[in-house]
Amino acid sequence: LFDDLLIKELNFIKSSQQRDTALIKIIILFKDGISKSERIKLIDSVFDEFEIINNYNIIPGVYMKCDPKELIAKKGLLEVNSALKKVYKSRFYSSPSFQEQFPETSALNKDYYPNWWIPAVGADSLGYDGSGVRVAVIDTGIYEHPDLNVVLHQNFINGESPVDIFDYVGHGTHVAGIIGSNGGGSSGVYRGVAPGVSLISAKAGDLSGLEEGDVIDAIEWSVGTANADIISMSFGDNYPIASDPMILA
Repeated sequence: LFDDLLIKELNFIKSSQQRDTALIKIIILFKDGISKSERIKLIDSVFDEFEIINNYNIIPGVYMKCDPKELIAKKGLLEVNSALKKVYKSRFYSSPSFQEQFPETSALNKDYYPNWWIPAVGADSLGYDGSGVRVAVIDTGIYEHPDLNVVLHQNFINGESPVDIFDYVGHGTHVAGIIGSNGGGSSGVYRGVAPGVSLISAKAGDLSGLEEGDVIDAIEWSVGTANADIISMSFGDNYPIASDPMILA
């Protein structure tokens, strides 16, 4: 019933024998046909201490916090419940970073090939520029730069204010620039590949990275509320295999 990452985490907690343990974030995946209210009733019948973060619409699952020791103790009750499919530890995705040193400057720079990234992806001679397309960037937020047409902002980091939309890291803004900068501040030198797009900022991470449950929150909002046509998710982890809940979302 428990995924490998969750088993590893719970085994570590059991072996460490800590008296006080922090709540862990899990995603409980239910079988199709189990209503949202039934999901909560089931959780409430099993757990004494828990906090619901999101009862998803986009997947048949619940994103929640619980006491890992209680999760260990109640595993038997969960295993015999026919409504459950699997229980996952919310995976943490790292923000890209250079582990040792910055790479050397590429020979493909503006002194040799202006806007080299545009022809590199075949976007230099198209009859369209992305106008009318809405692209959600699930990342660290997007700075309100005049070259970027950001039409919506929302923060999905659990525990933070939804209106704290500032990009303190810069990665989300960097990604947004590649996608849709109009190049106005650089006389077209740093134009994005689709300068006509409308950008949607779904902030789901910070300098350390992104929590899987928060990312699924952001996916749900991007397609259900923000009407995104395309979603960009430029992040990964040491084992870049998406879990079942992420794939479903």
